[in-house]
Amino acid sequence: MFDLDFISYNIVLVNPDIPQNTGNIARLCVGINACLHLIHPLGFSLESKFAKRAGLDYWDKLKLAEYKNINDFFTIFDSRNTTKSNEAIIYGNKKSLHFAFSSKSNSIYFNHDFFAKQKLCSLGEHFCYFLYFGSETNGLSSLFESYFADINGVYLTIPMSDDCRCLNLSNAVSIASYELIRQSHLYVVNYYNSNNV
Repeated sequence: MFDLDFISYNIVLVNPDIPQNTGNIARLCVGINACLHLIHPLGFSLESKFAKRAGLDYWDKLKLAEYKNINDFFTIFDSRNTTKSNEAIIYGNKKSLHFAFSSKSNSIYFNHDFFAKQKLCSLGEHFCYFLYFGSETNGLSSLFESYFADINGVYLTIPMSDDCRCLNLSNAVSIASYELIRQSHLYVVNYYNSNNV
């Protein structure tokens, strides 16, 4: 379920502020075989005892990539040949799809088919899925939003009552990640069943 040859999971934290949240998310990434991408500046040092403690002894197992700023991060994607909004962006030699979580969006995450584009391709074609989350204090910046539009990103939200402004970052990442994994499992099972593989 977590080691599919044609699906890669990526969690992107944009300027996270609280070390305990990032530590918890690092542990989650190890648990779901995802790469954690951290976009600086961070509100803490990764050497912080709070980050280390929350991540326990999983830090050495973590696939981690760091970027000095938002511009540095978005240079990893090749959008030069992408002119249509329904095309996937190239990441390395693979296709990538991008989903940012924001309380400003009206699109509820569990109503969204993360695999709609991959279903149009053969099973063996590799897709990289990126889930983006803003900082605990400032969310996603306008600079991020301008870059995100260039890679055909989709905004989603996690519904909550009017009494709650936002969820804890590590909780939000967990909710979104396991929905992506749930849908990936259904996608694979349905493909194999329909093709009698």
